[in-house]
Parts: sequence; structure tokens; C-alpha cells
Amino acid sequence: MKDLILSELFSRSSEEIEHYMNAFEFVRGKNSIPDNHNAYVSMELGSKQYGEVRQIIDLMSKDILKCYCRVFNIEINELLKKKVTEFIPANNWLKGQIKTIVRNENQRLAGKPDSKWVMAGGDRLEIFGSLNVLIPIAEKFNVSPESVAMWSYNFVFALQYRHLIYSEVVEEYQKLNTPK
Repeated sequence: MKDLILSELFSRSSEEIEHYMNAFEFVRGKNSIPDNHNAYVSMELGSKQYGEVRQIIDLMSKDILKCYCRVFNIEINELLKKKVTEFIPANNWLKGQIKTIVRNENQRLAGKPDSKWVMAGGDRLEIFGSLNVLIPIAEKFNVSPESVAMWSYNFVFALQYRHLIYSEVVEEYQKLNTPK
């Protein structure tokens, strides 16, 4: 089991893969996959471009191997030759990074539910995904949505979070100043 390589692991059933990967959940994550002379290293996801992070998160659920190739800048044939024991720390690191991003988005950016927005059909905008984030920021800075997608994920997240807090403060301030 120690010398099992990724191509052998990923030729097994999805249940076997999941069971095997879950057995190594406790292994400390590391942002690299070792190589003979150096390593394939990734920077923190929050430092990567916003658009790239969104694609990585999407790829993680669709094509995990392609996701790892993108994150660690490694060719698929090289990745498949790696021992599972070399891959596990990188797997745990990336899963942790994505979990943190998704948790932060859900906790910090999930404003108050607005039933009127839903009744008006606001949920139809969900099909536009990241554009719902990129367009308002691009308009505010007078740049294209593509330009905003190239900004760091952490910066775009901070702008979204600041806007949410600012909107809530303005709403509360208006309530306080409204004569009763």
C-alpha cells in the first residue's frame, strides 16, 4: 500500500478511492508535491487570482486530477506517477484551503435573507456565477470584469465583505435617523 501510485489508485472504484483517502485525513497538509530534485509548490489560494480560485473550486468537484495539475503546475502524466503517500499532504492542504474559502464566503458574505428579492426573481442571477461579484466591483473601479478576475482572491473577498458591512451600517444608520 505504501508504494501505490496515483494511476493505480484512480483506476479503482470511487468508493475505494474515498475510503483510501479518508484513511489519511489526519496527515498534515502541505502545499507541495515532492519531486526528485525539487517540488511542485502552490501558493496559498487566497493569493491567487480571483478567477483562478473560482475555477479551482469548480474543478475540484468535476475533475480532481485536472484540479491538482492546475494548482501545482504539474503535468497529468507526472502527477499519475506520484506515490499516494506523496500526494496525500497536498490533497489535505488543498481540501483545507477550499474548505476555508467556502466557509468564509458562507459565513461572512451571506447577508440577511430577503424574501422580496427572491419573489422578484433575484435567484435567476445565480446562473451568472462569479459575474455577480465581478461586475459591481468592476463598475466601482471603472475596469472590466476580466480585470477584477485577475486581482487576488483575498482582495476581491475583502471588497465584497467591506461592501456588505457598509450596506448594513448604512441601513442601520438610516433606521436610527428615521423619525418615529
